[in-house]
Amino acid sequence: MKFLIVPASNLVCIDNQSVAVFGATIPSNVRMVCWSTDSCAGEIEYNDRSKVRVPFIDMVAYAGVMSAWIMGVGLTLDGAKYIKYAIIDSIYHSKRTMPFSYIGYFWDARDPSMTQLSAALAAAAGLLDPVSVLLTANTPWIVPGNVTNGSFATVEGIGAGNLGGGAWARKLVPISLGPGNSIPIQIGTPGAAPDTWFYSASMFLAKGAAGTSAGLASQCIGDVANSGGAWGGTGYGAGGAGGPHGPGLAGAPPTDGNHAGAGGAADYGAGGAGGAGGVFVSGVTNVGPTPGGDGTGPLPCGGGAGGNPASQPGFNSGLGGAYGGGGARGGVDGRPGALLVRYQIGPSGGIACTTLDQQLVYLGPQGLAAVINAIFGRRTPLAARCAQLRSEVAALTTIAAVANYDVTTGWPS
Repeated sequence: MKFLIVPASNLVCIDNQSVAVFGATIPSNVRMVCWSTDSCAGEIEYNDRSKVRVPFIDMVAYAGVMSAWIMGVGLTLDGAKYIKYAIIDSIYHSKRTMPFSYIGYFWDARDPSMTQLSAALAAAAGLLDPVSVLLTANTPWIVPGNVTNGSFATVEGIGAGNLGGGAWARKLVPISLGPGNSIPIQIGTPGAAPDTWFYSASMFLAKGAAGTSAGLASQCIGDVANSGGAWGGTGYGAGGAGGPHGPGLAGAPPTDGNHAGAGGAADYGAGGAGGAGGVFVSGVTNVGPTPGGDGTGPLPCGGGAGGNPASQPGFNSGLGGAYGGGGARGGVDGRPGALLVRYQIGPSGGIACTTLDQQLVYLGPQGLAAVINAIFGRRTPLAARCAQLRSEVAALTTIAAVANYDVTTGWPS
């Protein structure tokens, strides 16, 4: 379906049917507006400049004029709905193909461009290998020279432990890496600054434990997160750190009046349990408290430390397991956090992608996949709104109701 608007003549034409529509709010310098539902694109010809038509893709401003056309034509109810459906579909397609802003560039979201980006991603599969680096020092991360220019980082982190364990989180951070860039980070420190973050605390955050509370997944910033284990009280073991397979375990109770309870288990598949605290013997200040066990994954999530005897708070308490394990004396024995950063390398320098304004950008596979997923992610709520409006129009029972029904509002941005 095609429509033509000539404001000077108050003329609106849909396919071959013309109707005079008065009161349309169209700028006075517009000579003609054309739109095709086949291409989901239009053109505007102005009367104060060259007669070369200017393309446009957002037709919401002209939907009201098209609706007014319905009342001027002898349509059946089904015919009126057909036109209204076409208006709804045109708004949907114009919005889903609008330029998409992501990682500092505008991307062409039209179907041919998306097909090209998807094909480029498929062709690059397996060409670039991921590399991991474990960060444990509170100094900025200098992006290595072998990183794929424009690559994205997948960041995994653990907050510091205290009496409870630190939380674990993971996220694909939407920042473009460049060789030599300095990326701010914070490695959680027990007691003082327990949170672990990458780039900024609002970009990626693994929540650390504070006081008697464990780090909570609900307070992390990531695509997925798990809480640390809780501390049970004096004489109990400390909590273990959260991990990718679930939350850390809480500290166990004491086995008897003299032996402290074992700490919570680490959570990374084969992570070790927290060790038992020392035995209390009157007048003797030994006796071998053991630390929490460590996980065996690339980012070892610490188990909680052994606790201390209920009769001797603070006595013979064990250290938490590195990283993020709780210690039986809290900030004294809790363990710091850590970050694991995965990025792409490759001699090709990445996948060459052209932005909407014809800039050449090199992205790693993860980066390009993030762009594609973000664009397709915008389409899902738009499609839902389209289906909702079509259903609402289908329920209308008069031509006037169909013509006057506003289908331009409520669309996701």
